[in-house]
Amino acid sequence: MAAASVALGRERLDGAKVVALVLALGGMVAVVLGGLGGGTELVIDPIGIGAALTAAACQAAFVLVSRDYATVPTDQAMATILVGSGITAAIVTIVTDGPGQLVGPFGEPALLGLLLIVGIFAAAVPSSLFLAGIRRLGGIRTGIVMLAEPVVGVILAAIFLREAVGPVQALGGVTILAAAFLVQRDTGPGSASSVVPAPGGP
Repeated sequence: MAAASVALGRERLDGAKVVALVLALGGMVAVVLGGLGGGTELVIDPIGIGAALTAAACQAAFVLVSRDYATVPTDQAMATILVGSGITAAIVTIVTDGPGQLVGPFGEPALLGLLLIVGIFAAAVPSSLFLAGIRRLGGIRTGIVMLAEPVVGVILAAIFLREAVGPVQALGGVTILAAAFLVQRDTGPGSASSVVPAPGGP
């Protein structure tokens, strides 16, 4: 994401951003690998790696393209994306499992309520905030700040699943937070354009 933003000439990768990016990547690796126990065997799954890289490429494309339709307000843009995603999911469901699966939740109030909560608070609201953040921060800052996701995952796992947080993971989390703090304090040449809200932004 950061490399693409630089290659497209949208932002400049200065010294502070390079340091922040290195710190964030190192911290992410520490958070992920720090969760492996001493007796845990590291298995390389090509399909899993391929799926992860594909998802990362799609996410990077979304971040880069999101600023190209700046004349569209954030809420309208995100609503269009979510509706399009819903229609696509409905078509896939009909093709693979039949149309009956689409009306299934309406017969189960508990499941329908769960879907509504997840759709609103795990998709619509965070996606809208995410798009608003992209338009304010730019590609490089967004990419660095997004590396805090593993930290949030570890914290939530520790709270709700009572999973232990190892010292390596804790160090990695601190490193990522330090990188996010550093990149937000960067006010050097070329950084101002990345923090100005897009015309149709929030």
